[in-house]
Order: sequence, then C-alpha cells, then structure tokens
Amino acid sequence: MRLMIGLFTVLFAPTVWAQIAVVLPPVALGKKADWKAASAVEKALEAALGTDADLVSVSAAAAKDNKLGQKVIACKGESSCFAELAKGFSAQHGLASLVIGKGSKAKLVMVLVQADGTEVDKFSGKPKDAAAQATRMISKVRSAAAATAQVATTDAKQQKGESDRESVAVMGFAVTELEEVVAARLSDATVLGIDKLKLFDVISGDDVQAMLDQQQLKDALSCDSTSCLAELGGALDARYMINGKASKSGEGVRITMTLLDVYEAKAIERDTREMAISAIETDVPGMAKKLFNSILAASGGSVVLSCSEVGASLFIDGDLVTTATGRMFKTLVPGGTHRVEAKKEGFVTWAQDIDVGPESEQRLTIDLMPSQDFIRARIAASNSRRFMGMLSGGVAFGLGAGTLVLQSIAQGKFDEGRRIMEEDCAGSCMNGDDFDLAWSASLTKGSLKLNPAAEGLETAKETYTKALGEQNQLLTGSWISLGLAGVSAIYGGWSYFGAEDASRWERFLIDEAPAKVEGDKPAEAAGTKTP
Repeated sequence: MRLMIGLFTVLFAPTVWAQIAVVLPPVALGKKADWKAASAVEKALEAALGTDADLVSVSAAAAKDNKLGQKVIACKGESSCFAELAKGFSAQHGLASLVIGKGSKAKLVMVLVQADGTEVDKFSGKPKDAAAQATRMISKVRSAAAATAQVATTDAKQQKGESDRESVAVMGFAVTELEEVVAARLSDATVLGIDKLKLFDVISGDDVQAMLDQQQLKDALSCDSTSCLAELGGALDARYMINGKASKSGEGVRITMTLLDVYEAKAIERDTREMAISAIETDVPGMAKKLFNSILAASGGSVVLSCSEVGASLFIDGDLVTTATGRMFKTLVPGGTHRVEAKKEGFVTWAQDIDVGPESEQRLTIDLMPSQDFIRARIAASNSRRFMGMLSGGVAFGLGAGTLVLQSIAQGKFDEGRRIMEEDCAGSCMNGDDFDLAWSASLTKGSLKLNPAAEGLETAKETYTKALGEQNQLLTGSWISLGLAGVSAIYGGWSYFGAEDASRWERFLIDEAPAKVEGDKPAEAAGTKTP
C-alpha cells in the first residue's frame, strides 16, 4: 500500500501540487537578435535543470503551450508578465532568460519572479553562465520550499505527538543451536547500538510483540523473504527493519544482520561476523550501527584527531588518513559509525568506534601505550648507552693519566741527555755552558755547541742521540694518548648525556603478581597463633 501511494505521488504530483518553477523559453531581443545564442542557452538550461517533478522544463512548457515563445517575447522583459505566465502552469515561480545583442557583445539577463509578480532574483552577464546561474536560482527557491515544508511537517507531527525521525524495527533473532537468552542479548545489543546513533526511533523486539497479533508474530518468526519482511515492517509503520540470525560456531557465535528498506522492499546492507558469546554486548552495537553507513554517508561531519606519539599512523575504517606530527589533524567523515585506529611499531594498537552525525565535530585524543617488550628494549638500550658512556669516560681518564706519565718519562730522557753532554766527556762536551732546552734539540740541527777537543765526545754523542730518540718516541706516544683520551671523553659524554631517560618508559611497566603455587597457604594475620 505504501509503495502504491509513493508511485501515485511521483506520477500525479505535478498536476495536484504547484510546481516550484516553470522555465520559460529563452528569447533574443535587440536590433540584431541572436537566436542562435538563445537556443544555446535553452539547451544549457535543459541539461542543467533536468526534468524533476517540481520543475516545468522549457520543452515540457512549450509542449503544453505551443505559443509560449511568442508570449514571452510579448512580455518585453516585464516581471509582472512573466508572473502571469507562471500562473498558467500553476507554478510558484517563473524563470525568464533574455539574450540582448549579438556575438561577443551579447548579454544575458535572467529574472526569477514569483507568481505574484515579485522579483526574487536577477542575473546579468555572459550567456555561457546561464546553466550555473539557473541552477543557483532554482536551488535557492527549492531550499526555501523544503525548509517551509519541513517546518510544516514538524509542526504537524508535534501537534500529533509524533517524532520526525524515521523508525527502525528490530526483529527478534532466529537462533540455531543457541539458547533463547542469547537471542534476547543479541536483540538488546542491536537496539542499544541504533539508539547510540540518536537518529532513529527504535522499535525493539518487545515493542514488536506488543504491536503484532499472535498470527503476525508467528509469521514473523517463519518469514525469510525480503517482501515478507517488508510487509511486516509496513504493519509496524517502520521505514527500516533489521532482521538477524545467529548460529553456534565453534566456541563462539556466527551472527548475520540484514538492514531492509521497508518502503522499497529491498535489502540495503548485510553483515556477517563471528565473535565470542561474551563479546555480544561490546561488538554487536557497533555491528548494528555500521549497517546504516550507506544511508548516512550523504550527511557527515568532521573528526579532529590528536596523538601522543609523533610518527604514528592514523586510520579511519582501515584507510590511512595521516601520520601524527604532534599537531591536531581534522578530516571530513561521512555520517555513520566508523573505526578510528592508531598504529606505531612497538606500541599497542589503539582503536575506537565513533558515531558521526550530520554537521557534527568530534575530538579524539589518542594516547598510545607501548608494548611491554618495546618498553624493556628501550630501557635496556638506555642503560647500555649510559654504561658505555661511563666506560668511555673511564678510558678517557686512563689515557689522560698515561699521557702525563709519558710526558714525565720524556722529560726524564731530556734530563738524561743534558747530563750526558755535561758530564760524560773529560769536562764538558759542549763549547760553553749553554744547553738548548728545546725538546727538539739534536746534534744534526746544531742545537748544541760541541767542543771538538773534548775527550770521549764520540761516545757521548752516541749515548745522547739514543736518549734523544727515546724522548721523541715518548712524546709521540703521549700526543697519541692525549688524542685518544679526547675522543673517548667526547664519545663518553655523548653516550651518557644523550641516552634516553629510562624513567619515561619505566612508568609503563606492568608488574605481574607471582603465580600462586598449589598448596600455598595465606600468611597468618599479625597477632594470631597457629594452633
């Protein structure tokens, strides 16, 4: 019956109700009338505005009145004349298009007038803009008409005590190899999920039993076809219906839900899942809500996400939407129920279902929890790096001390060389009392003034040269040791002070209670004696 009424409405509404507007044939005016441009404007209007039931197109209007074009020309651009033509088509508005001039200088004037002669909208510009401007004008009056109709409908329903929301009937679940209490739990969880959308009036299983007589209830339990279920939905005065089945699957339950459009007698969405019986209250509501995603997709809202971990991947319904940067991220989401997830290596996956309503905005703060293995690995890495820093610092200290020892021994070799030159000859090996104190003092560079006549000079020179070579080797070793000490000190400081603060992760560690050994007895309370 409802389908017949809908069909009657579509076929005969144009003749019963006033049309939103009639699109009058475009005309060309002026000494050089450009009828070619007017014809192009007509085609553009036909293509842009279509043939909706609330709109009388140019072709439809001309077919009804074959002299309409001449009447539009006779109006000579007067709004009151266009209004009279609109009345002839029982239209609320008339849209007239006038092409004035020819070629590149052609000008398009479009006027939208009410049936009472009031000018609603006007455009003056290029003929190429005809489609866009006509769409804008008609959309504007359509929106106004829809708003007026909505207010009227809402007022009427409020006067009758009715809700302006669509109804959803949740039929009882047919269960196989499961207890009836499971069917009741499934039905209650489904009702809860749809209620959370706050978009529909829900007819629960108990309501269905109260509204249907015994015979209809028996038919409902045995009903399996879409048409049969649609008839039941019509009896309940529901726009949508959810039909469910559940059967035992291993240790859990296999659930199938189908969402039906009662008016169109067809299935809109179907979903099948397996879950533990204990998860019915947590998972079934989300399953029920997602059945409506295709219905609600046209009217969506926005979601603002913020995540504690930079670099985490953020997903909506399995699709990557962004990577966390430390700032908030806003994205548009279709209406319905969606799953938001955050993933990062080493962290426990974060997930939450959200319900997005028309023009709503939701803010989600995501705190990722690192996994226990990841936490222990980071703490171990931090402690290891600090240990290496301390070890490198110790090595740097040892090399620094070694540098001082080598410098001290080298100084001793210098003093030994000086003593040789001053004492090993009969008298002094030097010609005079001066001795070059530079570390690089050598015989070959003439740093020492020798006495050629000194007895034992050659032996002294040989001994001095050997001491000088040892001194240079010690000095070279001391500089190398000093360089290595500097490198070790820098690496040690970088390792120790650059190590991650382990306390950042220690707060996430979870201590587990020791396993209870069979036969253990609880400790005796203080002050009691064991008999």
